[in-house]
Amino acid sequence: MHAAEAGVEVDQPDAGIRRVPAVDIREIPSQERRTHYRIDEARALHRMGKSAAAVVKLRSAAASAPYYVYADPMSRALVSDLVRVGVPSQAAALSGLVRNMELVS
Repeated sequence: MHAAEAGVEVDQPDAGIRRVPAVDIREIPSQERRTHYRIDEARALHRMGKSAAAVVKLRSAAASAPYYVYADPMSRALVSDLVRVGVPSQAAALSGLVRNMELVS
């Protein structure tokens, strides 16, 4: 699980994701750890140029643990960056994340 986060942090997101290709996060007993992994996976996807997939992944994480995702500093930074670069194919989903995170003043 930590490989995905480490990959993002050292600017090698694809290496982090490759390390755990068949991870079954459903087996992890902690809801917080499962959600954190999904956030890291979304961050990695965005860094790899797959921003639409990152939005989908983050929305999925928010569906299972909304308050954790909405309050997490890394997911909030990710959403801010996704808004900055734009993701037309996921505009509605991204708008929902922005609204739920109250990133609009």
